[in-house]
Amino acid sequence: MRAFLQSPAFLVFAGGILGALITYVVAPWAKDRVEAGKEKRAFRRGQIERARSDVQIAFKNAAKKSEPFEAHIQKTRGFLDIEHSLPESTRERIRKSQTQRTIVVQPDGPTGIQGIARELLDEISKLEKEWGLK
Repeated sequence: MRAFLQSPAFLVFAGGILGALITYVVAPWAKDRVEAGKEKRAFRRGQIERARSDVQIAFKNAAKKSEPFEAHIQKTRGFLDIEHSLPESTRERIRKSQTQRTIVVQPDGPTGIQGIARELLDEISKLEKEWGLK
């Protein structure tokens, strides 16, 4: 029996079986994992693009109507999609700014409505890097 297990014919046969298992079991699993990763990246890329677009639209709408940016951004799908991924400080600032509205303009640059929109765009860029999309 030992001689049979060490024979070249058996080793070729066992190698063929092992190769078939890898081809029909492991390869499809690996391919599915790669495809799932591509789909996840595409989904996240869509979230980032939508969020950026919604920030710009909300900012323009708020400026036109002289209303708080925060009231507009919180209704958008792009913001709602990534809200859970944003830092708590950013989410809290948007919530507080909606209830306490203050616009301050300083010589070195605007704050208030643009400041929150800028902060949100910066956080979206950070998420993009964190998710490996940039």
